[in-house]
Amino acid sequence: QLCMKNGRPHIHAAATIEFTGDRLAVLKDPVQMKALIGKVLATHAFKGRDCVATIPSDYLKLKFITYNQSSNQSDEEALTEALKDRLGDELARSVIDYVPIRPEHKNQTSRSALVAVADRSHVMAFLNMLQHCGLKPSALEIGPVAVRRLVCSLNPESNNDKLLVINFGNDRSYMTVLWGRRILMDREVEFGLSQVSDALAAALETSPEKAKELLVKYGVFGQPCAENDADISVPQHDDITQSISDIVNPIFSKLAAEIRDLLVYTASETRGGAIEQIYLFGSMARISGTDGLMDKLLSIPVRTINPFFGFEASDRTVKLDELEPLAGIAVATGMALRGLSDDA
Repeated sequence: QLCMKNGRPHIHAAATIEFTGDRLAVLKDPVQMKALIGKVLATHAFKGRDCVATIPSDYLKLKFITYNQSSNQSDEEALTEALKDRLGDELARSVIDYVPIRPEHKNQTSRSALVAVADRSHVMAFLNMLQHCGLKPSALEIGPVAVRRLVCSLNPESNNDKLLVINFGNDRSYMTVLWGRRILMDREVEFGLSQVSDALAAALETSPEKAKELLVKYGVFGQPCAENDADISVPQHDDITQSISDIVNPIFSKLAAEIRDLLVYTASETRGGAIEQIYLFGSMARISGTDGLMDKLLSIPVRTINPFFGFEASDRTVKLDELEPLAGIAVATGMALRGLSDDA
C-alpha cells in the first residue's frame, strides 16, 4: 500500500504470504483466503479495505489482436467485431478488457490491441471471494499494465524509452515491450526459476531445493553473492559460480533466442524501431549475475530493476528485502501505484 509524500510514493505497508500448496484450490476457498488475508491485515499497517487485484493467470487469456477499423466505427466496435470472429460463442460469456497498441507509424485503418479475456463466471467468483474476505475491489487489471505503470514511475521524465521488460516467474515469465508509455506487445515464455534450478539439480545430482540455495548463494555469472562467507575462499567461490554458469548457460541461450525473435518482430511492427534497454524483474532477476549473463548473450544493455527504487518506507517495520514471492513484487507494486501516478 503506497501513499504520496513530497511528490514521491512512500510505502505505507507491505506484506506477502508464503504459500506452497494448491494455489487455485485456495483461491476457490473463501474461508481459507479470508484467514490468510485477515492475518496480513491484522499484523500490518494497511488502512482501509479498497484493493486493486489481478485475475489469476490460470483464469486469464492475453491475446494480441490485429483488426481493421472503418471510418464509421469506434475502436470498441471494430475490436468487438474482430473478437466475434476470433472467440465465437466464447465472447458472450467472457469479460473483456484491452489496451490499444499504437506504434509510431499509425495506419488509419489497421489497429492492434492487447486483449484480456476471462470467463465471466471466474471473474464473478474472484470478485465475490475478495468481498467475502472483507475487501472492496476498486479495479481488476492485468500484469503488463501494472508493470508499465511501475516502469514509468521509475523514470517519470522519460516518455520515449523503448524497453523490453522481463518479469520472471517460477515456471513462466512474461516479456513486455514498452514503446514510450504504450504497451507494444506482451508474450509469455516457458522460462523461470524452476527450469534453471532443475537443470542445475540434474547436473549436480542434487535436489531442486538445494540447487535454488546454490543459485541464491553463488549466482550464475560474474562476482558471487556471498563475498563475506568466511568458509569459502574467493578463488573457490569464483570457480563454483563459473561452474553454475556453464550449466545454466544453454537454458539462458534458448531464452536469448526467443528474445531475438521478439526484437525482430518489434522492428517489423515499428518499421525499424529498436529496443534500447532490457529491464529484469522477478525471481531470476534476484539471482546474482542474471543480468550479466543475459547482457553477454545479447547486444542490448540488460539491467536488473529494484521494484522499490526511489520509494521510501513510511514505517521502519516495513522490511522490503524480506518480501516473497519475488516474482509478484513488481506487479503488486505497479498495482499499488494505481491512482498515484500519471499513468493511472
